[in-house]
Amino acid sequence: MIGLSGAVSGKVRPWDLTHYIHMGQSLAIGYLGGTVLSTSQPYTNVMLHDSTGIYNITQPNAGTLSLVPLVAPVRAVSGAAAYPDNIGGESPEVGFANQMTALSVARGQGQRKIATTNVGYSGQPYSVICKGGSSNSYAAALYEVRAIARLAAANGWTFGVGGLLFTHGESDSTNLAYGTDIAQLHQQFQADVQAILFQQVPVPLYCSQQNSFPYQAVGPGVNLSAIMQLAAGNTAPRVTVFTGPKYQHPYNTDSVHLQNTGYLAYGEKLAITVDRYEQGNWQSAFRPVSFQRSGAVVTIGFAVPYPPMVWDGGHGAGHHQSGTYAAWALGKGFEARDDSGIITINSVAIASNTVVLTMARSPSTNLFISYADTAESPNGGAGFTNAGGRCGLLRDSDSAVGRTAQSGNVYASWCPQFVQAVA
Repeated sequence: MIGLSGAVSGKVRPWDLTHYIHMGQSLAIGYLGGTVLSTSQPYTNVMLHDSTGIYNITQPNAGTLSLVPLVAPVRAVSGAAAYPDNIGGESPEVGFANQMTALSVARGQGQRKIATTNVGYSGQPYSVICKGGSSNSYAAALYEVRAIARLAAANGWTFGVGGLLFTHGESDSTNLAYGTDIAQLHQQFQADVQAILFQQVPVPLYCSQQNSFPYQAVGPGVNLSAIMQLAAGNTAPRVTVFTGPKYQHPYNTDSVHLQNTGYLAYGEKLAITVDRYEQGNWQSAFRPVSFQRSGAVVTIGFAVPYPPMVWDGGHGAGHHQSGTYAAWALGKGFEARDDSGIITINSVAIASNTVVLTMARSPSTNLFISYADTAESPNGGAGFTNAGGRCGLLRDSDSAVGRTAQSGNVYASWCPQFVQAVA
C-alpha cells in the first residue's frame, strides 16, 4: 500500500519505507566538505541507483533502476551541475537517514527503513529550483518519488513521503518574496506528492536557516532569507517546521560551506528535530517570542525547547571582539542599533527564559535588536571557525547526541539569527 498510513494520536505511523527529499543549494549537496565519511550503510537505508548513470527523469519505470544501500557520496561527486551531477560530497541526508533509524532502534521499534533523494543545485536561487524553474530539480524530486514508490511496491513494502528537507537561501538573501516562495514550494510539493501516491498524510517542509550570505556584507539587517526562514516556521509551525540555524557547525575556511563533520552533524541534528516532530514530541524551535524595553534595558523572551538557556563556553567571547562592531563585544551575539547608529551593549544576562540586554544609552528612534545578524571583514560568512562570521553563544540544554557524537554542542538548539524592531 502506498501513502495511506495515517496519523495516530499525534504521531506519524512509519511506512515500511519512508522517503525524504533533500532540496536546496550547496550546503544541501555537501559542497567542499572534503573526504566523505558515511561510506558504509549501518542499517537498511537505501537510495535510488541507475546502473546506466543517466537518471532519465522522464523514465521512473526504467528497468535499470534499483534500490541500493545509502552511502556517501550518493552519486559521483561533481557539485556544480544540475541533477544527477549535483553531488558535492558528504551530503547531509545520509547522516539524517542513519540518525532517524538509530532513534527508532533506541526506542525499541527496530530498524526503520529510510530512502533519501538529493536534488540540490549549488549556487541556485529559488527561481531555478522551484516548480517550473529553469533547472530539473523539482521534476527530479518527483521522478525519484515515482521510481522509489514503484520499487517499494515490487518489494511488498508500504511507502510514503515523510518530508521535504530544505537547505537553501544563500542565493535569495536579498529576495523580498522569499517567505512567499517557501510557502509556495511547500504547497506545490505536498500537493504533487499526495496526488502521485494518493497519500493522506501531510508532507512537512523542514526549513533550516542560512547564516552566511550576503557574504562579507558589512552592516546589519541585510540577510532577508534568514529572517524569512525563521518567520515561515513561526507563522505555521505545524506545517513548515523551522529547524534552526547552522552557524554552530564547523565551517570551511570560506565561512560558507561546512566541513565534512559539519554536514554529518547537521544531518543528524535535523533528524533529531524531524523525529521529535513525527513522534508528537516537538514543542517549538528555539526562538525569540517577546521584546520589552524600559529605558536602556531590553528584556527578550524565548521559546526554549530544552531549558535552561546557557551561554556556550566552547567559543570564547563570540564575534565582534574588535573592529567596526566592537561596541557589541559583550553582546555574545546580540546587537543593538537605532537611527543614531550603533549602540554599545554593556551586558547580557540570562534570567530563566529571558535575556536581559543592557545598552550604554537609551535609544533615540527606530531601535533594532538583532542576533548573529552582522557579518564583517575580513572573512564574513557564518560560523565560529573564521573571524567575522555570523554567530552567537546562546543555546538551550538539549542533551540529545547524534549517532556519530560530533563535538561542540552541535546537537543543542541554538538561537537563530533575527532582527526585531523594539518600541
